[in-house]
Order: sequence, then C-alpha cells, then structure tokens
Amino acid sequence: MKRKLAMVFSVGAILVITSWFLLKDNVVVLKINPFVAVTDVYVEIDEDGTKNEFGDYVYEIQGVDEQGQERTVEFTASKNLRKGAFLRLKTKKTFVDSWEEVQLEDIPVAARPAL
Repeated sequence: MKRKLAMVFSVGAILVITSWFLLKDNVVVLKINPFVAVTDVYVEIDEDGTKNEFGDYVYEIQGVDEQGQERTVEFTASKNLRKGAFLRLKTKKTFVDSWEEVQLEDIPVAARPAL
C-alpha cells in the first residue's frame, strides 16, 4: 500500500512540475513549448541598438503583429542594424526566435499604418 501511494505521489509531482514549466513564460520554456503559437511581429529600426557585454546589439522596440496590435519586443543582433529597415520577428509571446529584413510591401496591410 505504501508503495502504491508513493508511486501516485511521484507521478502527481512530476505532472505538476511539468505543467508549471509548460505554462511559465521563461525564455527556455517558450522556445521549446509546442503549445505556444509563433507570431510575426513587424518593426522599423529607427535608432541604434545598445551594445551589451557580449558585443551584440540589443533592441527594445515597439512592433506590430499581423492583426495590427502593438507589442514591445526585445531582441539582439550581431551587428548594428540599418536605420529605416523593416524587420519580421518570429516570436513566441515575449521570446524572439529569429528576425529577417523585409520590404514594406511584404508587411500585412493591417500592420502597416502603425509602422
């Protein structure tokens, strides 16, 4: 009986810990969580990034998703990005997975007015 109770407790603890990790907004968790949808956020670079201790440039900038909703995003680049460049950021909530430069014509119409 004690063995069964210990087994049930162990399985329950594993389920609680796993659920907590899947629901937590942690960068590592967001990156691997398959239940968080990838969203495109569009930004226009209007100022230089801030250089961090690793030599990367950090940008904290206001962006717009595909539905026209504004969001603040933070991401890094290995170089200082060109002012006036439009970027498409692949995000999972607050985590920016990747970015690429796009042309204004490639940005959805709903996101253009806010840029």
